[in-house]
Amino acid sequence: MDEQFATLEVQRYRPRQATRHRGLPVSEKLYLRLRESSRNGRRTVTTLPTVPLVQRSAGKSPEPVPADRARTWEELAKWIHYMVISTDPAVQQGQYENRLKWQNWAHLGRERPGAEDLYDWRRDSETLERLRPLYERARSKLIRVIGRPSKADVAARHPNPFEDEGLSDDARRLIRDLKAVFGPDILRD
Repeated sequence: MDEQFATLEVQRYRPRQATRHRGLPVSEKLYLRLRESSRNGRRTVTTLPTVPLVQRSAGKSPEPVPADRARTWEELAKWIHYMVISTDPAVQQGQYENRLKWQNWAHLGRERPGAEDLYDWRRDSETLERLRPLYERARSKLIRVIGRPSKADVAARHPNPFEDEGLSDDARRLIRDLKAVFGPDILRD
């Protein structure tokens, strides 16, 4: 991989016909794609989910629905993990050591490794700090375009199926991943 993560390109389109998204009028749609340069020119790596900007009330600027904002951040985090984090030699070494620990347990009768004994890229702050500058431009651009995600956005994306209050397991997992990939300051409020 090059020294920089793929570029996040944003295209804005105004719908020709009146459309609604989740019951709200759509004033604009954002098409997001990750593109990278190669010897043969630029190629699209992936297209992120389309983000409709809805008009919540008159006089306010259009913004994404909270679940859509969380979904877009989730997809970008997955691509960064796939393209940058999982390909880093330190992360691959940690995962290799995890396999050895599991093989030693399964085949040699050694003590079963606990979660604290295993490498987890989310806890490897040194490696993550080193990698974050590679995709800082994509992070900053997405913040400018749709804003930072919040816990409420994530809760709307992954609602709790039970009656009790609090975030669902999927929502907590997504928050943990977002903080690991983009830094602890990624969430607003």
